Amino acid sequence: MVGLLAACGGEEHPSPRPPTVTVSNPPERGGGALAQSARASWDWGAIPDDCVVELPNPPRVRRTVHVRQPQRRLEEAGTRYLIHTDIEGRLDVLASDVELIVDEGVRIEELLIHHDLERVRVAGGIFGAIEIMIPGRFAPPPVTWNEDWLVEDVTIDGVTVESDDTAFAIRGRRVAILNSRATARNYSIWLGDTHTFQSHDLLVAGNRFRSAGPESTVRLVAIDGAIVVDNELANTRKHAFRIHGRSDNVYFARNRLVDTGVMIGSMDGDQVGSVWLVDNTVHLTVPSLLVAPPERIRRLTARGNRVFSDEWDCFVCARGDGWEIGDNPIQSYRAP
Repeated sequence: MVGLLAACGGEEHPSPRPPTVTVSNPPERGGGALAQSARASWDWGAIPDDCVVELPNPPRVRRTVHVRQPQRRLEEAGTRYLIHTDIEGRLDVLASDVELIVDEGVRIEELLIHHDLERVRVAGGIFGAIEIMIPGRFAPPPVTWNEDWLVEDVTIDGVTVESDDTAFAIRGRRVAILNSRATARNYSIWLGDTHTFQSHDLLVAGNRFRSAGPESTVRLVAIDGAIVVDNELANTRKHAFRIHGRSDNVYFARNRLVDTGVMIGSMDGDQVGSVWLVDNTVHLTVPSLLVAPPERIRRLTARGNRVFSDEWDCFVCARGDGWEIGDNPIQSYRAP
């Protein structure tokens, strides 16, 4: 059973490097998502009652395998792989209940988690890219889409990604990216490419991401339920954080944005439900601060955000009906 924050049982051997977030005796669904009833090692803060997000379930591990020679395929279910060697090219995860624990300083060029898998955890190591496969098949044409192929229960914890394209290309149900570092030419996180489906239950916490500027740092498309807290997101040109498509219940709090701001629902066809922007700090050098068209966002809550900018004198410049806008002070620019 998947609890409000994920069930913690099921693993036959305890992980040598325990998950960043653990919950025992998962509460019943409801009652303030993460904050009110979870005993978690991460301080999630006061999550709104109607923003319910589930943590990933951990892999059910039965055996441990040491990897001392480069491999291309990890296909044994219920296995903890301890990676001791660099791997050039792509490493494919092809089974459920797989855990990768990568030695410090070891590099994997590309990690691909194939569709229709469950309970995968990645901890430590240096990567060129990490991707969760699109829920579709492209050969032979035409494309075949299947919502059941969405990957479920993925935890990525304490990794470093150095990418000349996109660092994390993700989609799925119950995905957490925690305590990680990324530098990317394009996106640090791209979530999308799910046809008419939505990804569900995304957690992004304690990370430091920097994107070079051709694309945004974190871009979420078609997400239902996301908690993005305690991160530093930097970009040289594009908005550091964006929400698009048919998205709802996104809580964005206590983050530090360096040089650029936030964009929500700015594209044709976007339909955004509830978004919370709470207690973030923005050091703005590149326009614009916040793009949030009222006609495409049902509810926006913005309070306690601090902006350091010489370009803007309003955080939410156009307000929609039913929006909850509190005090969001703007001061002269100050470097982070």
